[in-house]
Amino acid sequence: MKGNNLREALTFSVNKQKLCAPVSQVREVIPLPACTHIPLALGCIDGLISLRGHVITQIDMRQALKLPRRVDNSQSKILVTEIKSGEVVGIVVDEVGEVLILNHEDMESVPMSLEKCWRKIGKNVIKRKDELVVLVDMDALFMMTLPETLDLIHDM
Repeated sequence: MKGNNLREALTFSVNKQKLCAPVSQVREVIPLPACTHIPLALGCIDGLISLRGHVITQIDMRQALKLPRRVDNSQSKILVTEIKSGEVVGIVVDEVGEVLILNHEDMESVPMSLEKCWRKIGKNVIKRKDELVVLVDMDALFMMTLPETLDLIHDM
């Protein structure tokens, strides 16, 4: 990144909605691995996966946003991210795209007319030539999907 007005974001899609996350919030992108399902876990938690010897929670972004389950996982990927509490989680998305260079003048606030879940996780809406892209705060996504963890983090 060069200059204070620019930052990088990784694009991805969920249910045909184009989104992006700050590159600084994404550790890596991995293919969908084998997942160990956990009984009685919240609906958005697919289970646990092993990533180079570390156990991480796999969260389905579609389920977190109350969207229909995907029919085809062939293009699905996991965005591995570390949240503020230090926990590493994997967010399942439908597809991963490109890295964008964002300029603040291309960003607008998330409109109040959007669904509450989009207002909670959206930092900004990015204006591009032929589309609008929601800039997602991965920490906010995690907190929205697992609200009981908020108490755990505040108790630390």
